[in-house]
Amino acid sequence: MSTPTPVPPRSDVASNWLRILLTEDHRVNQKVAQIMLTKSGHVVDSAQAVQTARRGG
Repeated sequence: MSTPTPVPPRSDVASNWLRILLTEDHRVNQKVAQIMLTKSGHVVDSAQAVQTARRGG
């Protein structure tokens, strides 16, 4: 899973967006949560993607 690029919040959702670090380890739950949070206007990074990026691979 690649690291998502930050996106400005959509104009049709609340202007109080958050940058969220998602730590769900089950891939299906992770994808569902990521979709729901993104649709709500938040920026989501997965802990797994962050950890992989830190390791350099």
